[in-house]
Amino acid sequence: MSKTASGLSPTQLKRQTDPREEWEQHVDRAVEAETAGEARQWEAKGEYDAALACGASLRQIAERSGKSHQHIHWLSTMVDKSQADVEGATFADSYAAVKAGLSLREYLAKVELGGLKESVHVEWYTPERYIEAARQVMGSIDLDPASSEMANGTVKADTYFTQDDDPDGLSQDWFGNVWLNPPYGKGSGLFTAKLVEEYANKRVAAGVLLLNAYGFDAEWFQPLWVHPICFTDHRIEFYSPQRESGGPANGNIFVYLGRAEKRFAEVFGAFGSVVRTWP
Repeated sequence: MSKTASGLSPTQLKRQTDPREEWEQHVDRAVEAETAGEARQWEAKGEYDAALACGASLRQIAERSGKSHQHIHWLSTMVDKSQADVEGATFADSYAAVKAGLSLREYLAKVELGGLKESVHVEWYTPERYIEAARQVMGSIDLDPASSEMANGTVKADTYFTQDDDPDGLSQDWFGNVWLNPPYGKGSGLFTAKLVEEYANKRVAAGVLLLNAYGFDAEWFQPLWVHPICFTDHRIEFYSPQRESGGPANGNIFVYLGRAEKRFAEVFGAFGSVVRTWP
């Protein structure tokens, strides 16, 4: 074994100057890359993969990075760069496909056909009567994590996050009573998974989630079945600063996470049928 001038092997010298395990170094570089934005997300995935190859567990990586176990699982074991290269897809597309429970090709096809509602150029806001119904159930709206200044004129959340915030709503801690009308398409799964996680960790006390009525077979939707769901008997007429109003191509659902389930059924029963799975 070769020795340095200090009498230590290169490996021993490296350990002496950098006490981190090799897998920890990979995780730290992954976090740095993730924080840098979209351009370095594939690099982050590569570093997480390297940490796994060093023998680290998903739990260790999640704890070291401060990310959720589910995020590390999806990123390290399900997002496929080679498939993305074949399809000409971005990292964001690949990750969104995994969270939607679709193959990358299926996901891209749905986006192309309009099956996944993108709201990049047109923002649609929820009419006031549904917001007030949520407030009646929860007592207050402390946070809207997917909002804008104009939308919060109706929601009147004590705190709201926008897509322009840095970090954005997905990267911040949620709290209290949450109203959530997530950006459709890629955003539905991402924000829904975040709400479920924050509620399970007791950082969120209650939440009302508004979604389009499709995607029930998606992986991210499955945790919602244990909560009461209102299937609307009409299509909601959303409004927009770019357009006066518009109804979705699908119906809508409201999902309630919280302890006032009877109250939710009473209030939202005015909008449709409230159901839940058998215990």
